[in-house]
Amino acid sequence: MRRSVWIVLVIVVALGGLIGYQRISAPLLSDEQQIRTLLAEGEKAVERRSIKAALDCVSKDYSDPTGFNRDGLRLQVIEAFRTADGYDVSVQTEGIQVAGDTAEVQTEVAVVSLQKGDRHEVFSGPVTIRLAREPGRRYLVFPTKTWKVVGMSGLPLSSPG
Repeated sequence: MRRSVWIVLVIVVALGGLIGYQRISAPLLSDEQQIRTLLAEGEKAVERRSIKAALDCVSKDYSDPTGFNRDGLRLQVIEAFRTADGYDVSVQTEGIQVAGDTAEVQTEVAVVSLQKGDRHEVFSGPVTIRLAREPGRRYLVFPTKTWKVVGMSGLPLSSPG
């Protein structure tokens, strides 16, 4: 009986230490830096053709003016990844406006598909990205809030259905 009490105590102390270390070592990035990091992760995910990594940047509550939700966007991404060997993506941030737990980012986006060594421009133009800070987990344990894309306008997506 005594041994199990010590084991539980050690686990509690270790978790407490982990929580303290996580809070101390966590970089204190501004909202703008966090948003720029998210956009860079999304850009890399598309270039790597990683559906999971690309959709990790998108909220489950995603919707846009073309009528897409997150599932419709996922299907578009899958189809796009099937039609090209790779993509070269450039996202230039023109401006970020943060208002509490929401943000709007004005960007200039260029997407080039790579097929058998040839480059084909898929899209080039301004895109407005709407984001929201949502509950999440850091290291699968620690509660935190992370920025997710909740909508976009300006992309040449065909309507679902």
